[in-house]
Amino acid sequence: MPNLFPDSYYTDDTGSSTTNTNNGIEYKGSYKFDFNKGEFVKNPDGTVKKCDDLEAYSQWCQMALLTDRYKYIYSNLFGQEFSDLQDRQYSRDAIELEVKRMTVEALMVHPRTKDVINFTFTWQNNGELYYEYTVVTVDGNEVGLNNSVNVG
Repeated sequence: MPNLFPDSYYTDDTGSSTTNTNNGIEYKGSYKFDFNKGEFVKNPDGTVKKCDDLEAYSQWCQMALLTDRYKYIYSNLFGQEFSDLQDRQYSRDAIELEVKRMTVEALMVHPRTKDVINFTFTWQNNGELYYEYTVVTVDGNEVGLNNSVNVG
């Protein structure tokens, strides 16, 4: 029996049909968020600025690593568990390995993530670990991101 619902064709909420061409994943833009200020970025006319699909994905990655897992209403697949590392007597190498593992685990749940690579770690005097990494998408795009974890 033929498949009545092919994977590459669907109808959206408005009734118009579209085709998925990005590995079966539809990418939509999002509203631009300034994580330093904690608010949405606005255009000069007061409307909220939109970002493209790659920037929206980058914001998703940042939000996933800023959100504690199991603490908010998100799925238990969303977020990270860096708080488990606080006040532990692990060596710096062990903490770096755990941060890398937790970062990869948090980002790989998104269907657009192919790999998380090129980790570099820098320790601050106050016990804070600053790290940079690159996220590779299924489209072959690379997004450079950074984060910090207080483990002191």
